[in-house]
Amino acid sequence: MSPSTNSRNAWKAAVSKFAIPNLPGEWYVLGRQLMLRPFGFVARGVSAQENNLVAILEPLYMPLDYNQASWLVAVECNIFGFFPYNTLKLGDNYAEEYMRDFTRAITEIVYPYVTENGSLEGYFELCRRRNSRFNGLGDINELYRQAATAIVLERPEDAREALDRLRQSVDSRPIDDRGWIRELYVQAGALRDRLIEDPAAVREDLLAGMDEQKRRRKIPLSG
Repeated sequence: MSPSTNSRNAWKAAVSKFAIPNLPGEWYVLGRQLMLRPFGFVARGVSAQENNLVAILEPLYMPLDYNQASWLVAVECNIFGFFPYNTLKLGDNYAEEYMRDFTRAITEIVYPYVTENGSLEGYFELCRRRNSRFNGLGDINELYRQAATAIVLERPEDAREALDRLRQSVDSRPIDDRGWIRELYVQAGALRDRLIEDPAAVREDLLAGMDEQKRRRKIPLSG
């Protein structure tokens, strides 16, 4: 068994024994992530990093051809000062201490954050706040997520506005010809065209892709 597998197993054993019984809500261990049930429109959780914890808010209704990170972390909910999770060993004296601090951080910081921002309305407003702080138009990935959230909320005008701002942001930087930016620009235009034609069908397509999004992230399809 590899060292990385050993560390994941030790972390899973420690979090299952010392943390989950003392946390609000129901949680599911997924690698070095701890995910909050139920798994609705937005996956909510926390990821153990090298020396910190960071909240996860992952919309599960994004278009399936959208290229995004395996997990979307909420950088504004980032907690430092933890032992490296990958040095935990079964029977280590500090495993219980780590999990005591871990439990306190989730209870006091992460859980309130993900419950407030992990609903559809909450996530839409989070996207808006983030985009309001990012130059004049917004971050193009955040705008795409904002648009998809508006579609699921059955607010097509808000979705079109976000998609227009995304394309305006790319147009304002014509010398930036990175492939993923151009690809997202084209995807946003195609989504906007489909939205004008039949917003209900677009929403239906996004919702139909949720099970595949869960499979890609190894989240249970129910519960």
